[in-house]
Amino acid sequence: MSKILLIDDDPINNFLNKSIISERISPDIHVQDFLNPEEALECLIDQSINDKDSLPDVIFLDINMPEMSGFEFLDLYIKNNLDSLAIPIYILTSSLDPSDIETSKSYPIVIDFISKPMDANVIRKIIA
Repeated sequence: MSKILLIDDDPINNFLNKSIISERISPDIHVQDFLNPEEALECLIDQSINDKDSLPDVIFLDINMPEMSGFEFLDLYIKNNLDSLAIPIYILTSSLDPSDIETSKSYPIVIDFISKPMDANVIRKIIA
């Protein structure tokens, strides 16, 4: 079973993405979502120390969030050595700003930059 972590400050996006995953890909995929990237980071740190089996297989991260941007999240993710876990991270955003795309490419842990809304065929390939 795959485990997916969604980090997006918009509850509607998280709801829609969870629905796409469970209805169009597989109901057996466990999806955890966070509206607050700081809480997601704390959870990942805790899981990396106490329960590695609960870590996600893939992370989908929004860029533009009020508490902490996706790029600030990535900086703290690396600072806390979570990049050593080798969890693929995909930027899932509505931003089409070329500088956001370029910035995301500067992080070796970011696999790709995906535009919202989530596409079931793209996600299916990622988790295959």
